[in-house]
Amino acid sequence: MFTDVRRRKVVNSETEHLIRNDQTRFPNRTSGEKSVASHGGREYTVGQYVVDVPSFENLALPLFRNLDSSCSSDRQVFIIDEVGKMELFSQAFIRSVRQTLDSLVVSVLGTIPVPSGKPLGFVEEIRTRKDVTVFTVTKENRDVILPEVVSALKDCLKQSA
Repeated sequence: MFTDVRRRKVVNSETEHLIRNDQTRFPNRTSGEKSVASHGGREYTVGQYVVDVPSFENLALPLFRNLDSSCSSDRQVFIIDEVGKMELFSQAFIRSVRQTLDSLVVSVLGTIPVPSGKPLGFVEEIRTRKDVTVFTVTKENRDVILPEVVSALKDCLKQSA
């Protein structure tokens, strides 16, 4: 993980998937709390999963608020894994991602899905931003692409130094 890129603070929203009893639990790396982000039985579905938007927002949105409150003159890195179909049911999440991408003191390292089928509007908005660099990770390049990604991230951090 990019924990010491030019001694900048890293705010991590990476999640670890734990699947039990048709629930996906996401530990909050900042607080240690676990929330149910999807389970069988609510209104929004992606494949076999039903998305519990309030639980997702209770987990994800405080990370964005913590970022806002911890901003200093140093550029920060914010990691988002991922902006995908499930996350897009939350308008508050979309607004938070947009604000973070527009921030002058935050560089975002995130994942978006490879285009397939019907385009996801907000994902395509991110993909086509002039200030976004997209790296396509494949089986063939996944073991050698890391230096290129780190170099691009370092360049972003230098822009405000």
